[in-house]
Amino acid sequence: MEITVTNFVHLDTQQLTEILAWRNDHSVRSVSRNTHIISLDEHLAFVDKLQTDQFNKYYRILLTTDHTFAHGAIFFNDITAGDQAEIGLYKRADSTLKGAGTIMLDMIILLARQMQLKTLRLCVAKNNAKALSLYRKFGVEPIGEENGFLTMKLSIQRA
Repeated sequence: MEITVTNFVHLDTQQLTEILAWRNDHSVRSVSRNTHIISLDEHLAFVDKLQTDQFNKYYRILLTTDHTFAHGAIFFNDITAGDQAEIGLYKRADSTLKGAGTIMLDMIILLARQMQLKTLRLCVAKNNAKALSLYRKFGVEPIGEENGFLTMKLSIQRA
């Protein structure tokens, strides 16, 4: 399997447009806190701000084998002085690679260790059974609930 991780700030407009389509897909929006359709101008302005933003990091993930693929994004928001961040992930709706979520969460943990983060937080829709199953497999613990979303946390162990 080939795994490619690229910071959004290093992607060209075509690649960013593809990611925007993944994000705006109904299957992603329906389980996101931010459900509105993002315009290309809004998306490009956001990525432009990431150039100098120390508190938010977004990465494109490409996972490919000879016959299957998964493309998606992982992100870290509100990164605080080597301590914690809010994370998230989403993938292209037509991805065919089984276990892509596990690989993407493994990549989040690897990057979190490189950033010397100790705690990861996330919000997940209570009706997103697939995501909840994945997070529980990694030991992510619920710590709160609001408006149909669970707030969860994961303590990062040093490698």
